[in-house]
Amino acid sequence: MPAQLIILIVRIVEAKKDIGLSNCTNPEERGSKIERSICDRILQRADVGKAKYGVTMEREDLSPIQWLRHAQEEALDLAVYLEKIIEVINTKDK
Repeated sequence: MPAQLIILIVRIVEAKKDIGLSNCTNPEERGSKIERSICDRILQRADVGKAKYGVTMEREDLSPIQWLRHAQEEALDLAVYLEKIIEVINTKDK
């Protein structure tokens, strides 16, 4: 990952900036049906996370490196899901 991207992510976490959910809370600014659907899903995931872990993304107990580790773990999970889908598609094509 380029150093500039890491620095940007750390600055966002440290500044506790809103990374895009403000448009999700204002229905008039949600854009297309697809974007509204994504916003709805983000907000639903936030509710699940709050219920499951008892915290929101505004928590302050994690360092920037811990946030990066969480993001990395999520990315690794995504890689596994993508590989599974590729396997399924390749199996159907044979």
